[in-house]
Amino acid sequence: MSGPSQPVCSSNMPNRVILWTTYRCVSTAFTRSMGQITGVEIWPEPFGYANIAKINYELNEGIDLPTSYEGNEAAFDKAAHYIGKLVARKIQPEALSYESIRMVLETCTAENVFVKDIGLAMQSRDLREFIPKGYRHSFLIRHPLLVYSSLHKANYNQLRNVSLLHADETNEDEFDLRRHKELLGDPSQFFSSLHDVWLYIKENIDPAPPIIDASELLENPDVMMPKYCKAVGLPYTTQMLKWEPSLGVIQSWKWPFEISQDTSYLTNVISSTGFSKPQDLPSLDTVTSDVVQLANEALPFYEKMYNNRLL
Repeated sequence: MSGPSQPVCSSNMPNRVILWTTYRCVSTAFTRSMGQITGVEIWPEPFGYANIAKINYELNEGIDLPTSYEGNEAAFDKAAHYIGKLVARKIQPEALSYESIRMVLETCTAENVFVKDIGLAMQSRDLREFIPKGYRHSFLIRHPLLVYSSLHKANYNQLRNVSLLHADETNEDEFDLRRHKELLGDPSQFFSSLHDVWLYIKENIDPAPPIIDASELLENPDVMMPKYCKAVGLPYTTQMLKWEPSLGVIQSWKWPFEISQDTSYLTNVISSTGFSKPQDLPSLDTVTSDVVQLANEALPFYEKMYNNRLL
């Protein structure tokens, strides 16, 4: 897999961490905070993009996308084209292979490596063999009502921008998350898949991986960030609570495409200076029916993980 500033291979890396989460969990702001660690190498959702490639290749071609890039270059060119239409960016095809991602993450040489990724990308057990070795695992969760209400707005805006809404979705109220799996995958599986990855990590790698709740993080970042860093073995400094707005920092992360000022879903984090205050839960009469259903179905998985969160 090639990408910006491809690292040289090494087997001796003391601080490697993966944060598993789902979409709209304040995870990009969390990653921006991690970016304050001196010399850290940041990988934002490498398996997440591979999963979106897998989904869209299957939707368009009717067959599975291989997990190996070598020998399957034409298939990955098509997959990159399909994702490119969704994000309005040119995607590096070789960055969409599960096998290549595992290899490059296992051979990073930076003193500290932080990977933020999506539980949905490891939904099937056969894909979990690609979880890289040598990493400590952690989880970031957020109340499903906050996740899906935020996701509803973000996905509507993104699909409208790239002209992929259905004909009857003429405004945000008519938009239905459940009808769109092409952008981020099946939204009904976001929390169940994250919960399953958590159980897998507990049973096979670490019996007690730390879990952070996003609202508690936003309420007390000066308390939660030191606890998290101690739990995963990363160095903590107070610079992780406040930072200068920077496009360059975001561009230095290992994306499968180029980042610019107009990358819509990164606008807030590019201009951010720290963690924002937590949002209150929206009342059910202010959100659409798809958000209510998805949140209700996700709540048991969220609550199980919440009850095991880092205190």
